Amino acid sequence: MPFSQATIKPVIASEERLQLATFLPQAFQRSQREACFSIPLAAQFSTGQAETWAIDQCLEYKKLADIHASLGQDYACLQVQRSGPLHNMRAITRQCYQDLLAVCQELDYPFFVKFWNYVPAINQGAGDQETYKQFCVGRAEAMQSMGVLDEYVPAGTGVGCEQAYGLTVCALLGRQQPTAIENPRQISAYQYPRQYGPRSPSFSRATVLENASRRIMFLSGTAAIKGHESLHECDSLAQLQEIRKNLDAMLHNAGLPELSEFAASAHQNGHCMRLYVRPGDKQDAIIEQFPMVMPELAAAQIYSADICRANLLVELDGIMWSESPTRRPRT
Repeated sequence: MPFSQATIKPVIASEERLQLATFLPQAFQRSQREACFSIPLAAQFSTGQAETWAIDQCLEYKKLADIHASLGQDYACLQVQRSGPLHNMRAITRQCYQDLLAVCQELDYPFFVKFWNYVPAINQGAGDQETYKQFCVGRAEAMQSMGVLDEYVPAGTGVGCEQAYGLTVCALLGRQQPTAIENPRQISAYQYPRQYGPRSPSFSRATVLENASRRIMFLSGTAAIKGHESLHECDSLAQLQEIRKNLDAMLHNAGLPELSEFAASAHQNGHCMRLYVRPGDKQDAIIEQFPMVMPELAAAQIYSADICRANLLVELDGIMWSESPTRRPRT
């Protein structure tokens, strides 16, 4: 079935659907349904309902070794969780990604839409030995070994989780090649200078899928970064305002309506967003400030998580879609 005849609709929903994936934070009791995937983070604000990706296709659920898979005709969602010493994060990540990419080829889902990465003790370690930097090396090595070019890397989010959960990776795959979108306010992550580690992060700022009736943007983790530099250290309000500027730029490049058009009353546009907030004395302020800076996204799920850079307090990601895109996406 071509993509023009199939849709993914991310929704916050509790009713029974054809569920490609349902995501549950750590405090929720895991459902026995095969389509349930874990988010190893504590929810700070939730609607009380699970985040569900509904799809109008028949589904098949499989477990391939330690990889959980929910398979549709055009899309698949995979999740794997691996544990090990932090000093082995490079090798753990490389093997994890190589296994996921091999399953993509085996199951004939050749295109990578987005990866969500929950990295234990993400800011621990000094210099190049920081956990996140070692994660980035392992991911880049796996992408390179599988022949994935920088221009085709998927969207990605990487935030911290408790060490006890190990590395958790969730992947959305497809049989239609998405369009990778970059942010004109930022250097592409895969072109970051050496100061950010031995290998640059392997992700695009967003990916876009579309059919005859809907365009969907999968936004990567978006923080207060301009060019390649973190801005507004310790200033939570200014970081949120910078995130809004970056989101506005991404919506423009994706050919989607302005953020104001995504208010709750807008029936042709929708979103399913997550806000990740660093634990600490700024957390309550960020949760209070967020709906003031981005009232259109006030229904976002909010999670407690360390951010990939130690000088950042907050990060936004999610899925946004429109039935009335404004222009072609700009890569």
